[in-house]
Amino acid sequence: MTTVSVIIPARNAAPWIRDAICSVATQTLAASEVIVIDNASTDDTCTVVHQMQVSIPELILVRNQQDLGVGASRNIGIRRATGDWIAFLDADDWFAPVRLRRLTELGERTGASIVADNQFFTLGPNDPPLRTLIATHGGQLEMIDLESFLRRDRVVAIGNFGLLKPIFRREFLQAFGIRYDEDPAIKIGEDSLFYIRCLITGERMLLTDEALYFYRRHPASLTHTMTTDSVRVLVNKNREVLARLRAEAGSSLAEAIEQTLADQDDIVAYFELIELVRGRRWLAALFRLLASRGRTFFLLRRATQGLAGRISESQLRQSIVSKIHARRSRSACLY
Repeated sequence: MTTVSVIIPARNAAPWIRDAICSVATQTLAASEVIVIDNASTDDTCTVVHQMQVSIPELILVRNQQDLGVGASRNIGIRRATGDWIAFLDADDWFAPVRLRRLTELGERTGASIVADNQFFTLGPNDPPLRTLIATHGGQLEMIDLESFLRRDRVVAIGNFGLLKPIFRREFLQAFGIRYDEDPAIKIGEDSLFYIRCLITGERMLLTDEALYFYRRHPASLTHTMTTDSVRVLVNKNREVLARLRAEAGSSLAEAIEQTLADQDDIVAYFELIELVRGRRWLAALFRLLASRGRTFFLLRRATQGLAGRISESQLRQSIVSKIHARRSRSACLY
């Protein structure tokens, strides 16, 4: 029988980690082990996990004595994992009940070593999804190589392939010695760097547009707390990896690499502008916009897209809250 190790890095995740673990414990294909790597939490994260270990014997807790960063925590999980497949789950997210069975079956049927699915963006387990990461077409499958990943992992877009959460054959990661970058300066984009390292080997990612992973949106989400400094670190890390590859790449892949590097320069400029706006430094923001010249259209378009997305999400949040209040009011009336 196919076995799966699920790795959950966690830091101060007490409000959410119960949902994450429960979603693994109720899979139609039971995980052989659920490894929570606690990254020196200062809240009740470990207490919650200890309580759940009573009824979930395959639940393992590993505690880091200091904050090592999410990359190092995932690597600890990879080293401890024993399953045929390794699945990663963020502590504030959760799986659909059939996720592990569906993805491992796809992997075993096709021989793929990396299998990814679509995602729902949502506010919580009892709320309707806000949107999906990519468009859905009834479970359509794609094979994603390095070039197509780079072309669709554009940091200038709203949502990108770096947000995917594939499962991996453990023997594939072992054979190539692929691990996460453990630099604690990396605050965002560590997944994208990891996937690029996987795809550089020549392996391809099998992607289904069926959404089986639920990404929880909340104020502490990394997508809500990105800064110019964190983006610069990601850009520099990407340049280190891609610059070496560009020298040996064919023309089409080299073009994709150049586009990726250009995108990253654009997104740094965008966050520099956003920080000026957030600081109400209007004149400096105007000068930055005018000095950008070739990037002016991109900066305005990206800012408009971001604002429109936030307004749409805010309206949906308000609608959900209103419906919840209405249901509670009706229930109260019955008593």
